[in-house]
Amino acid sequence: MLSKTPVVVFRYEDVRLVEWREDQEGHDCVTANPDAPPGQVELFDWDGADLFTLHTFTLCLAFHAPRAEVTVRAE
Repeated sequence: MLSKTPVVVFRYEDVRLVEWREDQEGHDCVTANPDAPPGQVELFDWDGADLFTLHTFTLCLAFHAPRAEVTVRAE
């Protein structure tokens, strides 16, 4: 029997966006190749204080959040 895949869920409070940039090449690739991973995480970083950075196949996002909650569940 296969084990369930763990899913990490992040919940942030009082978010202030620094950057939200969509990658048109990534969107074009997803349109042309429906199996492409639009939500595939390339980079997730935390500066140790309150700045978070997330890069996916189609999006670059940076934001400040003074409070975060992380949980893990099986799906």
